[in-house]
Amino acid sequence: MLAVIDASPDEDRFDLYRTYNQLMGTWIQVDLSAALMEEAASATSPSEEEKIRTTLRDQAQFALWELDDAVAYLERNTPGADRREFSRINEAIRSLLSETKALISRLLECCAS
Repeated sequence: MLAVIDASPDEDRFDLYRTYNQLMGTWIQVDLSAALMEEAASATSPSEEEKIRTTLRDQAQFALWELDDAVAYLERNTPGADRREFSRINEAIRSLLSETKALISRLLECCAS
């Protein structure tokens, strides 16, 4: 995405950077969910694991909301949509978001058990 931004005309850059920032915010939430999952797996006591799993459940729900929001954002705001390169990257990003959403959904199901 950053390569597309660098190669884009000046008039497209602001919207592309805004899209990049939106996606980075979403990815931070996904990373936090992954970190909490690792923390829960390495918990040293059942009470510690339960506390982390509760936090993980809440975080995973928020990450799912962020993923849905990112997909909706890409659907509403497609800067440079007339350019083939951006369209290709946009499709790849949407696919990654969809795959990530499926993983976070499964993680959330595990937290509920």
